Amino acid sequence: MRGETQGSFWGVGLGPGDPELMSLKAKRLIEEADCVVVPKSSLAGESLALEIARPFIGEKPVLECEFPMRRDERELAPYWAAAAEKIAERVRRGEKVVFLTLGDCLTYSTYCYVLRELRQRLAPGLIHSVPGITSYAAAASAANFPLGEKDERIAVVPVPRGDLAPVRQVLEEFETVVLMKVAKQLPAVINLLREMGLDGHAVFASHVSQPEEYLTSDLQSLPEGEHGYLSVILVRKKGGRVS
Repeated sequence: MRGETQGSFWGVGLGPGDPELMSLKAKRLIEEADCVVVPKSSLAGESLALEIARPFIGEKPVLECEFPMRRDERELAPYWAAAAEKIAERVRRGEKVVFLTLGDCLTYSTYCYVLRELRQRLAPGLIHSVPGITSYAAAASAANFPLGEKDERIAVVPVPRGDLAPVRQVLEEFETVVLMKVAKQLPAVINLLREMGLDGHAVFASHVSQPEEYLTSDLQSLPEGEHGYLSVILVRKKGGRVS
């Protein structure tokens, strides 16, 4: 709490969306924080992370940091640096600062880039990361979908824009594949799975643990308008059906 000789910074994974899937440590850190940092793609938009944590934030200040949905790191670097500097200033004043992120803070998260910047501004002992349940772990649980048994290998792969040859290669090599960042590539991914005879061994999961959660192993009949945002596809050659 404020008044310590040195403050501290905590990156906290909140899990996939259900507040009950937050860790007890995450809840405690949010309640103890002097300031809570919330990443947003647009300052005018809503934040699911803030919505999840709001009951535990109380009246403490919330620092909203903008990180636009862009792919060019040169354009994003100033946003990461600006957020890191604001955080570092508070930590230097002796504050406990908590950075909220969906899922796990070190798995395909904006937090990773902010962390890189903070390491240039704060001593290592002041920086801490707290894990959260990933979207694909939550999806596997929701679908009763075993991710791996015995010596089976698991690959977690972000779907690239354009050519899906790298995805094909991973699907050929591994027993279980988690496809993340499906986004607008969803139709192409489904076609690839069908071509490889794997569409019957996969589960599509969207907004897991949230009110709009959707799960299906029938990839050919997704509801109209269903897309890959906040979605994952789990592929396992040994199984793949929603129980």
